[in-house]
Amino acid sequence: MQGIVRGLIYCAALRQDLRDLIYRLLVHNPAQRLGVLKGGAADVKAHPWFHGFDWESFAQKKLKAPYMPVVRRPRE
Repeated sequence: MQGIVRGLIYCAALRQDLRDLIYRLLVHNPAQRLGVLKGGAADVKAHPWFHGFDWESFAQKKLKAPYMPVVRRPRE
C-alpha cells in the first residue's frame, strides 16, 4: 500500500495506533483505504485508536465536546 502523501512525517507525540489509523486512511488507492474495504465503517470503528470510544453515545449525540471554543462575536 502506498500513501497519498509521500514522505509523510508524523509528530513524535503521536501514538503508534494513531499513526497507523492516519496511514490507513491515506492509502493512495481508494479501494484499499480503511473504511472502504469489506468491513466498511465498522473497520474504522474497530481500529485500536478508537478502543473504548462510545460509538453508541456518539450516534445518539450524548457525548460532551472535549473542547468548546469561546465565541466573542456571532460570526467569529
